[in-house]
Amino acid sequence: QKAFFENYLQTHGLSNKVLFVSRYPQSTDLRKWLSTISNHYLHFGDFDLAGINIFLSEFQQYIGNERSSYLIPDDIEYRLLKSGSRKRYDEQFHHFNEVKSNNSELQRLIDLIHNERKAYDQEGYICNSIFLNR
Repeated sequence: QKAFFENYLQTHGLSNKVLFVSRYPQSTDLRKWLSTISNHYLHFGDFDLAGINIFLSEFQQYIGNERSSYLIPDDIEYRLLKSGSRKRYDEQFHHFNEVKSNNSELQRLIDLIHNERKAYDQEGYICNSIFLNR
């Protein structure tokens, strides 16, 4: 897990000084706090339409595009294809099918999710210390 996050931060030119926080219980406290500090916010959510919607509507909208980004692993396409959930995609589609982003990387993820018609849990990256080989 540590290697996964360190590699991602280095590859994307982000500071290795990070603080991991959870937004549970769900409230606006985390967003309010993030709005008062100058740090970059890297959102590590589920790779599905609902997760992206949470980032866009509860965080990026308030923190701004310059100070926030969505963690998108290099192998997410492979994981969606091999072990993504079509059922969860179908369950979310009618609620979040119009989710769009002005960030090209995030929009590519949205397009990928629609093309594969699958969703993938963030826990797939943190529960397994062994990374999937392509």
